[in-house]
Amino acid sequence: MKDFKKYAIIIAGGRGERFWPLSRFKKPKQFLKLFYNKSLLKLTKERISKIIPLKYQKYVIPKDLAKITRNLLKLKENNLIIEPQSKNTAIAIALASLYIKKEVEDALTIVLPADHLIKNFNEFHKCVNFAFQIAQEDYLLTFGIPPTYPATGYGYIEIDNLIKEENNLKSYLVKRFIEKPNYEKAKEFLESKRFLWNSGMFVWKVSYFLTQVERFMPSFYEDLKLLEKYLGTKKERKLLEDIYQRAENISVDYAIMEKAERIAVIKSNFDWDDVGSILALERYYDKDEGKNVKIGDIFTWDTENSIFYTKDLPIFSLGIKDLILIKDKDLIFACNKKEFDKIKNFLKILKENKRYQKYL
Repeated sequence: MKDFKKYAIIIAGGRGERFWPLSRFKKPKQFLKLFYNKSLLKLTKERISKIIPLKYQKYVIPKDLAKITRNLLKLKENNLIIEPQSKNTAIAIALASLYIKKEVEDALTIVLPADHLIKNFNEFHKCVNFAFQIAQEDYLLTFGIPPTYPATGYGYIEIDNLIKEENNLKSYLVKRFIEKPNYEKAKEFLESKRFLWNSGMFVWKVSYFLTQVERFMPSFYEDLKLLEKYLGTKKERKLLEDIYQRAENISVDYAIMEKAERIAVIKSNFDWDDVGSILALERYYDKDEGKNVKIGDIFTWDTENSIFYTKDLPIFSLGIKDLILIKDKDLIFACNKKEFDKIKNFLKILKENKRYQKYL
């Protein structure tokens, strides 16, 4: 087989709205030291650097987060791909692929979100190297996580025929992707053993991925071909801004993965968590006898199943149940845990009120 260079594309521009108010527009959740006393972004860099050197890592980031990213990770300009604005993962990954193509004729690439937690580094690296093997045969690969409970917050992948088995790892053709199911469906998926959680991580050859961009996103592909001519020139930045203005805001899942034919999934055996919301704190912090998570100076009495966070003023709680109470530097946020799934709509309302925009 051909000896391909290996690159990593790290999508680092998410805004972490479901971690508000700890996550803010200018410092989203991937920069917060909420787990293992390191930021999620730094943990991602450490994890992938074990198999891909820093010079082959590309961090896709909107311009307003470029400086904080560069400083946190001690990156060089060549590591950063700066977007004029955020336009979801399909656009970000395609742009990064173009920059990689400029450096090398073709490459094997892993695409990683910057805000996931993964344990079992060795098992993760085995899965990635297995995926690199299969990607050389022109597959678009994703990593599927065997479900451990009937989760309604994840997308699912239904597996089809076995492609390859090696060292206790198996890759399958993907039969279909399923959006976040209701509880009954999730329970069916768990029991069937034919469904995996969709991790949102991918491996493929740059050349093969770009052929899929050409097929399923033809107008954007034409823009990329135009941009390719002006990379490294004075026209590059202005042209990129124009392209992003008209680019569709769409995920790579919707744009390509759910439409292409040669889609494969590796049944992965590493511990994975997308730490999707502030409720994830319950999985990583010890709980008291009332099943409360208490971060900071917290005193509770007759309080159950709640999350408290403060870095300065103490919080006292009496007779509370199912509460989220966050004291951040400039505000206090209180929410019933059962209503937390409305947080994005809540933030939209705040955004429409000039008085509260500064807190976003």
